[in-house]
Amino acid sequence: MAQVIHTDTGLSLRGDLTVDTVNGALQANRGFAGNECTLDLAAVDNVDSAGLALLVYWMQEAAARNCRLRPCNVPDRIRSLMRILGLTELLDPEPSEDSGKG
Repeated sequence: MAQVIHTDTGLSLRGDLTVDTVNGALQANRGFAGNECTLDLAAVDNVDSAGLALLVYWMQEAAARNCRLRPCNVPDRIRSLMRILGLTELLDPEPSEDSGKG
């Protein structure tokens, strides 16, 4: 089971984020507001491709509402899956406009 907890700064997920639980997590999310929200993944136990798809969907949904959804406390197993799927840019902050200029 995945538990979605709404916090002052965004969302915190707990439990498994898998094909069996993503629908419940999707239904539990009340949406995104503000310019920036956090997505705390520290307590996610298991994740599969359906769970990753939900995370990508939430990031797209937040962006459509002019809200940047920032994952934090991302477990290594999620980082590994995202690296394999070429989705690591979703985990890392965007480069600043000044980077590389000198």
